[in-house]
Amino acid sequence: MDYSFKTFLGYIQSETYKSTVNFAQAMESEEKHEFKKSIVNFLTEFELLNGFEVVTKPPNASIIALRWVCKKKYDCNANLLKYKSRLTPIAHQHKYRLWRNL
Repeated sequence: MDYSFKTFLGYIQSETYKSTVNFAQAMESEEKHEFKKSIVNFLTEFELLNGFEVVTKPPNASIIALRWVCKKKYDCNANLLKYKSRLTPIAHQHKYRLWRNL
């Protein structure tokens, strides 16, 4: 790996360009209007693609809580390209299955 490339990676990954924030941090930031637009865009696309369907909860099912992850995307020159938001399940609620060959 070239030294200048290592320097570039360190520059991009520094605290100055830390881009991932949760919903509360995004709404407290100066860029909250941009993050709100990205959330609306995400939900609009999700609805257009029929990404969800409202159903009744089965009796033995658990509901997985979701959280918003908001990000700022940069190009290779560290210029801000866009704001992105997505819904992700909360990590501690994941249940991993053990697959066994029978």
